[in-house]
Amino acid sequence: MTPKVVCGLILMTAVAVAGPWPFSKKSKDGSQTKPAAASQDAREGFDSQYVSGTIAAIPQYSSGKLDLSDKTKLQFHYGKPTWALSYSNINTIEVADRAPNPMIRIPGLHKKKRLISIGFENDRGVRHSMKLELPMEEALEALPLLEERSGKAASVEGAQSPDGWWGDRYWKTASNQQVWDEANGKTNRPAVARAQE
Repeated sequence: MTPKVVCGLILMTAVAVAGPWPFSKKSKDGSQTKPAAASQDAREGFDSQYVSGTIAAIPQYSSGKLDLSDKTKLQFHYGKPTWALSYSNINTIEVADRAPNPMIRIPGLHKKKRLISIGFENDRGVRHSMKLELPMEEALEALPLLEERSGKAASVEGAQSPDGWWGDRYWKTASNQQVWDEANGKTNRPAVARAQE
């Protein structure tokens, strides 16, 4: 192997392996410590991206953190600035799926995401909205917390209400696939039964 390939493999391994190397220092007792800047800038929240809305302060497609740790207000951290919204101003919460582009299929890279649209009024009663895109895992954690804090139930595109896990009414899973298929007029009958009809 050439030196460039070897260096590339080492770099790929360092990025792929979660661990303290190469960005930490060893303390006197031999334990690893994180750099001071990383610990000072750490903010709680769910990875998200502001994809659209009427908030002039946030640039479109800004990546940031949806912070629901405060019990009185939602915060969106995008870089150093932070935008905040009181939960009491929220009027609507809507959730939809965003599937990856079918023309570009790269397994493991493009994953399904959720769009959470929040409708709210400012202090003067003017209606506004913000649409955030979250990875599925982040959305599954953020949505119930957002509903609880705001007191508003989310309306979900294509929602079903089967008994069982709360997320079954929001997303099609292996456990509720039959209910979703029946509700949408799709049935998984064997090919033999279809041929006899």
